Amino acid sequence: MNIPKKHLSVRVPWHDSNWNGKICSNPRDNGSCMFLQRINETKNPDIEEQNAEKWIHELPLNELPPCISEKVSFMSPNDIDKKVSHPYSGNSNNDKYYKHYKETILTYPAFSFSIIPYNWMLKDKKTNQSQKAIDLDLDYDSNREPKLGFKNTWIQQIDNQKAILDTFVKPIIAGSSLVFIYAKNIPFIDTSERILIGVGHISKVGNLTEYDYDDSLPITFRSTLWERPIFHTIRENNKNGFLLPYQELVSLVEKDDSIAIEDYIAFAPSFEEFSYGSEWVSNDNAIESLLILQGKLKKFEELLPNKNYEQQLKWIDNELSRLWKMRGPFPGLGAVLSGMKVEQGNLLAWELDVIIRNKENEVERNPWDYIDLLFNGDNSFLPNHVKPNISKTLKDTWKTYSNEEKEFLQLLSRMNLDNEQVKTIIDTKENQQIAYLKNPYLLYEKSRLNLIQIPISTIDKAIFSGKNILDKFPLSKLTNINEPINEKRIRAFSVNILEYTASNGNTLCTDSQLVTRLNDLPYEPLCNPSIRNLKAIKDFLSAEITIHVLDEKEDILYFKLSRFDEIRNKIKNFVQKRIKRELTPKLEEDWLGIIENEFKSSDSKPKWFEEKDKKAKQEKANALQILSNNRISVLIGPAGTGKTTLLQIFRELPFIKNGTILQLAPTGKARVNMGKDAMTLAQFLIQAKRYNPETGRYFMNPNAEQSKFDTVILDEASMLTEEQLSALLDSLSGVKRFILVGDYRQLPPIGSGRPFVDIHNYLSKEQKGVSELTILFRQGGEDIIAETEKDRVDVRLAKWFSDSQIKKQEIDIFDEIANNKNTNSDNIKFIEWHNVKHLEEIIIDVTNQEIEKLLSKTGKQKGNSIANFDASLGSTLHYEKSNWSGFGIESANDIENWQILSPLRNLGYGTKVINHKIQKTFRSKTIEKAKFPGSFESKGKTFYNKRKMPKPITEDGIVYGDKVINVKNIRRNQPWHKTYNPKKIEEFKYIANGEIGIMIGKYGDWKYDSPRPINIAFSSQKGYAYNFNSSEFKEDGDVQMELAYSITIHKSQGSGFNVVFFILPNPCPILSRELFYTALTRQKDRIIILHQGDFKDFRKFTKGEYSETGRRLTDLFIEPTLKLINKKYYDTKYIQVSEKGEFMISKSEVIIADKLHNNKIPYAYEASLTDDRKITIHPDFTIEDDETGITYYWEHLGLLVKDDYRSSWKRKQEWYKRNGIVDYKENSDADKQLITTRDKPDGGIDSLEIKKLIDELFG
Repeated sequence: MNIPKKHLSVRVPWHDSNWNGKICSNPRDNGSCMFLQRINETKNPDIEEQNAEKWIHELPLNELPPCISEKVSFMSPNDIDKKVSHPYSGNSNNDKYYKHYKETILTYPAFSFSIIPYNWMLKDKKTNQSQKAIDLDLDYDSNREPKLGFKNTWIQQIDNQKAILDTFVKPIIAGSSLVFIYAKNIPFIDTSERILIGVGHISKVGNLTEYDYDDSLPITFRSTLWERPIFHTIRENNKNGFLLPYQELVSLVEKDDSIAIEDYIAFAPSFEEFSYGSEWVSNDNAIESLLILQGKLKKFEELLPNKNYEQQLKWIDNELSRLWKMRGPFPGLGAVLSGMKVEQGNLLAWELDVIIRNKENEVERNPWDYIDLLFNGDNSFLPNHVKPNISKTLKDTWKTYSNEEKEFLQLLSRMNLDNEQVKTIIDTKENQQIAYLKNPYLLYEKSRLNLIQIPISTIDKAIFSGKNILDKFPLSKLTNINEPINEKRIRAFSVNILEYTASNGNTLCTDSQLVTRLNDLPYEPLCNPSIRNLKAIKDFLSAEITIHVLDEKEDILYFKLSRFDEIRNKIKNFVQKRIKRELTPKLEEDWLGIIENEFKSSDSKPKWFEEKDKKAKQEKANALQILSNNRISVLIGPAGTGKTTLLQIFRELPFIKNGTILQLAPTGKARVNMGKDAMTLAQFLIQAKRYNPETGRYFMNPNAEQSKFDTVILDEASMLTEEQLSALLDSLSGVKRFILVGDYRQLPPIGSGRPFVDIHNYLSKEQKGVSELTILFRQGGEDIIAETEKDRVDVRLAKWFSDSQIKKQEIDIFDEIANNKNTNSDNIKFIEWHNVKHLEEIIIDVTNQEIEKLLSKTGKQKGNSIANFDASLGSTLHYEKSNWSGFGIESANDIENWQILSPLRNLGYGTKVINHKIQKTFRSKTIEKAKFPGSFESKGKTFYNKRKMPKPITEDGIVYGDKVINVKNIRRNQPWHKTYNPKKIEEFKYIANGEIGIMIGKYGDWKYDSPRPINIAFSSQKGYAYNFNSSEFKEDGDVQMELAYSITIHKSQGSGFNVVFFILPNPCPILSRELFYTALTRQKDRIIILHQGDFKDFRKFTKGEYSETGRRLTDLFIEPTLKLINKKYYDTKYIQVSEKGEFMISKSEVIIADKLHNNKIPYAYEASLTDDRKITIHPDFTIEDDETGITYYWEHLGLLVKDDYRSSWKRKQEWYKRNGIVDYKENSDADKQLITTRDKPDGGIDSLEIKKLIDELFG
């Protein structure tokens, strides 16, 4: 069998010192390495910290880090030895096969990878057959495999192992094959994509190491270790390979959060070829990987001006020339032959690849000439071991192909496609095949939203495969693409860019953005059209892309996908038509009476409570009136203001209750809060045929039926993308009232646009359909009400991270916190940490304290911290003697008592490390039981305890009693999907992304042949648990669960917890104003903020500069108004920016600032002003008049009609008065004077008055 030359991918863990053969410099802070299961299970940060920066080969064998097995030392100049035992030896149940196995020394040679192709080592657990062996016709015998007392999926017998492992390295040629290094995770990047680390040549392929055996025992069975050393040529001199300078990048990002780290990350071009530890890499993906690395090196040259990458770039150029020659013109021939029903089409193609090449390894003959011979009965050119059976039917079919159809097959064979990709297109109609011949890039454009896609890079390498190849084997005459900036290529690449842009939130690109991104694409030849080129082909682009005018005066355009134009029109028309007329007849009810009837007033309440109660009821009454009388409305307000309660009242109104109601939410938790009849958006749209759970895509479908509802309520609307909202609107008809509920200040959605923010902004401008709840007030919640209102510092702090103008008039809350005033109250606590080790110590102590405090409220506290921890998660029983707890379905009711939140999954403060720390601290006994049920001695024999719980699952090692989060929408509606449902409760049969659950078993003895089920009960689906099989939790499986003691802030949206622990690192490049706000509004009772360093350092994130919403570029109702600041575009409709590029709180401030600037009057915006009590305020403008010696402090007042704004301004006024700063009208000779101006009653500002004032004081 002639397997063409291949290249190799090798997965390594993150290492903070360039994989140099030493322990990390800061091992405790390396959370990225723990995304590999073997490291996550056994990493000991205490030992690694003691050995930090020590050579691994000098450590005692019992102190070797687990990352050594994951190729962490591939740049080490030293060999490293490790003792290895077979996982089945030492267990008397396996003595028949493994009793004679001894501990074996495995050597990891210097400058090498010890590779394991995990995907190749799999076998069918029932038949012991290997699919790889079948596909490649290998000498593999399933009867050689051991008959163990349990079913396993790994190949065990040495001959079978060698058949597989030797075949894997057969096409890996020393001196010719490249090795591409990749990682699953690196700091600050949270992605499922693989990340390229570097590349070099393979210099030598090493040998396998067979296990050592005890010579005194009969050798009944043999195995080899799977690891095989692969030596590489990468060295520090970069002469024959290189690594990207990611460690330097991470160091820079830690100091400068303006660096867009993702711009420098090289993402691997293929998931399949960069997975499973090690895998073959095709010439196509090797070429693309080199081009990607080339592009990133050029980016690094700009970031690191002291670095010179000329040598690496030249090396890449040389390798690209060589790889194009290796690739040949027809890399997809095998897949096409398989698609034509030729048996073992890939093996045949490999043989043909040898036949068509000359001694210099150049392709000089067309393989399709031989295919034609084969289909006409001539196979004489093939060796005897490869003589495919071409049936009469296949021969007759070949004769029916037209010239164009044969040319289409040849076109496909020029692309590096797999069998599944070919299946989707090989049988298309002839007219469509001709369309693909005329424009091969249509294969990408038509498939890009499908489950199986044809990547644009695959097509481009077929069309631009080099002059030598195209001269010998020209494309079809129908494929008239000769120049790099051909309109077909430009459109396809532009579509690709716009799709990526939309997935990252922006539904449009400016002309300069698009041209820049086209020029940055990692393809040869470059596709670098000018803006004028794009304008010239606008008619051709219009099939997929629409062009709009952004600024007519400056002649600036923007581009967006036609799909998003349709989406915009759907949403825009829906909203604009509905605000034209209110519902008729207008409903006039005693709205306040309805609210008061629901919340009975009680006697003898403090005055503050009664006043607040009255205001809360009135705003709810106002909201009821708005929701009832508008065809579209929004109900906004932070968590705790009573939105859910108000909606319950609204649904019970007769004119609502007597109609049909559809209640939807994007998350499972939000769905539960709405009531038992609510659905998740995905679940509803699956039924409506507008959501594909396999691709995760939401879409409009004019051919599907619409559903009629009188009232539609959509909760947590801030999480919705434009695609989701348009799909919902497309599915509905006859809706009288459409209500969006949420808090627009939270994080924008993951995906396209920010429709809830846009709709709220539009309705507010039109002064229609907006209802807002502002008073955080639990109606009738407490039996005993304090005489004075408690100061909710947590609520005030959250407002600072919003667009609220309250912070304009507040005394600086960050100084208040720093001065320890009212900052360790019942509702909030601040704890400072300095480094990750300090955080780990703190997090355990504070978790213990808060859990005990939480349990003491209900008298459920136990005698020790582990028992308390279990009780906080709803343990159903506790054994004091063994200090071990049991869990049941009802445990799911308590798992959201508390929650740790972190901005990121990786790094030492990320969810991965924190979950690991929590699990190891509180669940170690259960982990041990799950891994090793234990044994006992009797009459000189060792007996093993029966397993009573499932083995750990996923890379997190989830065990019985662990809190988990589902991270992928899952349907469980097939007959084979089982549940544990003792009370026969109606089941939802759907688990939404973000639902939190607890693994409850199955615990106890298991007497059945079927695998022990893994039962998980979810807090959002009470009364039953879903059954899973351990095989469902594989790396790329349909079921994806993670530990959930700590979750990301993004994942917490739509949920609320009694107590929240908010881990706040500094620096952290993904922090934003909305992320802070979201985190600070998740708690119901109490939040503990664990901040790194001085909390005052986080004040900068209150500014618009750090607004994610403001950086979203969309045009839902109007074109964006863009301003480029620090290399980032902002939409100034949502973010207030002065002409000088200063981020401000209000539009009025911008007008004042611009007038001062235009009059050449220097000013400082929000400069700190601190008095002798160390109380700090921030005047809007500070103006020092050098000529007069007077310092002016200018305050512009906005929302004085609001009580909280007015009271805040009163406190600030008192500060000024106490510190001798008087109104300029009172004493125009004072050294320090106060200027105050106000908004007009309509919220605007009198520009003429401002100009007059400036002229008067500074003219």
